[in-house]
Amino acid sequence: MAASILDEKRGLVKQLFTFYTTRTVPTIRIAMRGNIAVLELGKRARLRENSLADGIDRKGWDITSSPIPMIHGKNMEMGYITHPAGCTVDLVPVVKVRAASENGEPVKIQIPTRNQDGTPVLNPDGSIKMQESDEYKYVVANFEGVVGTGSDLDDFNESTEREQSRGWIMPFVLGGVVGVFFFAPMFAWFMSWVAQRAAGA
Repeated sequence: MAASILDEKRGLVKQLFTFYTTRTVPTIRIAMRGNIAVLELGKRARLRENSLADGIDRKGWDITSSPIPMIHGKNMEMGYITHPAGCTVDLVPVVKVRAASENGEPVKIQIPTRNQDGTPVLNPDGSIKMQESDEYKYVVANFEGVVGTGSDLDDFNESTEREQSRGWIMPFVLGGVVGVFFFAPMFAWFMSWVAQRAAGA
């Protein structure tokens, strides 16, 4: 009986020692405060084999996502985003961009034209007649930028025009001013120093 109690205490001490010597990682925690989702920043959790934990007897999070880099000051570590469901989640950026035409105009959604009884109006060729709605068309993408067939070409033309508008006169004048007021005095001082050294020798 005494040996059993002693083994139990040793096992508890070993478990505590193992837990508190386990490496910690930074976490960003998604938590619920009533009906509002909040972010808890700057918290660390113990990294186990396939889960995270705050304490031995506390509920943890199963690692179900890849670690992401987190920056705190000048330091960067790999950490996890935790969810109240008890797991880690990935950070997937989703950008909703308004679609644009070749002229840069926002594109509206086309919807079927309907009769008073709700049936769609047909064209003479049998296709459904479409009309513009008041809603705009959006493109969901995982990048930031302008969506439109002519957007890149317009940006390139503008940048090219700015580049070509720079002539050679201003750099020439600026180089001359810098050469006369900065490099010429330095060169004259250097030559006088060399002449004094030569005369002294």
